Amino acid sequence: MPDDPDSKELTKTFIEISKGFSEFEISGTLCYIKHPTMEDFQRNGELYERYLEKAKKMGVPTKEEVLNSLNEEGLWTFEEESEIEKIQIEQDNLKKTLKNLVLDQEKIPIKKKIKEVSGKLKKITEKRDSLIPQTAEAYASKKSNEEYLRFSIFKQKDLSELYYSEDEFNEIEIDELIKIFLKYNQSLNKFSEDNIMKIAVSDFFINIFNIYGEDKSDFFKKHPLDLTFYQKNLLNLGKTFDVIFKNYQIPSKIKKDPQKILDHIEEGNNKKKKLENISQKSNQSDGFSYAKAKRKDLEKMGVNTKGAKDIHDIANDKGGELDMEDFMKIHKK
Repeated sequence: MPDDPDSKELTKTFIEISKGFSEFEISGTLCYIKHPTMEDFQRNGELYERYLEKAKKMGVPTKEEVLNSLNEEGLWTFEEESEIEKIQIEQDNLKKTLKNLVLDQEKIPIKKKIKEVSGKLKKITEKRDSLIPQTAEAYASKKSNEEYLRFSIFKQKDLSELYYSEDEFNEIEIDELIKIFLKYNQSLNKFSEDNIMKIAVSDFFINIFNIYGEDKSDFFKKHPLDLTFYQKNLLNLGKTFDVIFKNYQIPSKIKKDPQKILDHIEEGNNKKKKLENISQKSNQSDGFSYAKAKRKDLEKMGVNTKGAKDIHDIANDKGGELDMEDFMKIHKK
């Protein structure tokens, strides 16, 4: 058993993932939360559709109908709704761009822009949400989540008997139900993707995982369709990091930080492609420069600049300025 607190918590979380359930207390009584499976999510989807139809029959407007009304009244226009989508796309594109950059001086303005766009998106979304009343979709989501909760709590470890009957669940006061939801969500926070990734790179997990050799299909002794989502995530992440550790040299200082490992691999691959392109261009012409980087910046990045003169140095030799004839000579090489 690992000695440090973080490893102990990860070990406990791994054991719960392996069992497929977590212990949980309601009013001092121990019960068990079943971890979600594909079948559970399918049932939740069916419940959502059933309650959505019920809400429509009750006359509750859909989100589309509400947005149409708001547009007609001039309170929230279709143009404003489209603006949210545009900002979301811009935010996604900026994040993709950031991942492909190598130089720190390139990253700084992009990070600043991402922060700016995120704030703008938050502000406009909050304005939109404040104008939208109860919708059929919101009702369906609330009711299906409540029923999903009931189907997730059991009396015994074998998950054979639900903790609440339908009548018992319907009699729960709203304040008490909110408390149960909060405790339920808190009990499952430990199964975040970040924590599951940390388990996947931990020594105790790797030692167990390696026992199964190349074939990990029987790791949890279940048919793949019966695996919980946490079990599937852990298996997939375990395989991913297994491949990484076998094919890449990972600095020891980041070996226990899964996100830094993934960033290291991605940045390394992106940098390798970019440097190959830069090196090729730098050897094809004198005066090559890249993204405001001087020769020393390129060499720090690992670019072979032999055979090419830095455009900044050439400009200095010419008194600080280059004319069109100079550029023609530079690229004639």
